[in-house]
Amino acid sequence: MQDTLQEIGLKVLEYWFLIAMVATAGLMSMFRTAKSHGKVDWLESAMCALFTYGVWFALSWFNVPEGVGVLLGGLIGFKGTTVISKWVSDKLGFDSEK
Repeated sequence: MQDTLQEIGLKVLEYWFLIAMVATAGLMSMFRTAKSHGKVDWLESAMCALFTYGVWFALSWFNVPEGVGVLLGGLIGFKGTTVISKWVSDKLGFDSEK
């Protein structure tokens, strides 16, 4: 049990920047949706955080430095959820002017 906790602690220390950026992207998306819609859109916030992680993971395959990968992931996650939400709303016929 102690070894497992130590291994988890080492992984958190190794990836602290990524963890912080994914959490920040999710929180910023929550704040943005709460401001624009009057309530938090949990799905959009989760998508933003997952886009951030996914882009970082994909860029790590191309040996992009971790800081750059996390920054680009955050930017794509932040803008990507807005674009995808608008596209899905348009395709499904939701009124986007609420």
